[in-house]
Amino acid sequence: MSQDPPPQSLPYRTAGLPRHPESYLKGEQLISYYRQSAEYSQQGLDALQTQLKQPMDPDIMQSAHQLEAHLKIASQHFSDQVQQRRELVAAQQNQRQNLHNQWLQASPEALAQLLQLADRAELASCLENAPLRLIARFLALDPELAQVPPTYPAPIDELTLLWHGLTHP
Repeated sequence: MSQDPPPQSLPYRTAGLPRHPESYLKGEQLISYYRQSAEYSQQGLDALQTQLKQPMDPDIMQSAHQLEAHLKIASQHFSDQVQQRRELVAAQQNQRQNLHNQWLQASPEALAQLLQLADRAELASCLENAPLRLIARFLALDPELAQVPPTYPAPIDELTLLWHGLTHP
């Protein structure tokens, strides 16, 4: 067997010992291998414990505290943005639902006027997940609307303003 380098020259995880000794060591050799492995592991653990007992460099401590503070601020900022986005999505869903309800109650003439003035792709995107009765009303006025690809995201605010302008001159 070749001479292994001293454990100090290798990382603690290998500790100078060959990998998978069970495949070629038997009996006392394997027991000796595991004893040596345990000794190297203990030496590594002792060295780490000694390092942990030494005081940390004040500059590193200050940098770590600053980094921790920045991470807390960034985490809070991200959480705030996620919450704002959720609120915006919920508000848009409510606004879309209100618009659908208004269109369900509107006259065919008002819907026809909306079809003439609104961008058809924007209108198609706003009609996604609309009640079938509402979709049927629009398709009765313009069957080709079913072939129009929607735009994303749906411009709910613009269509609400357009609808308000049409119904409240």
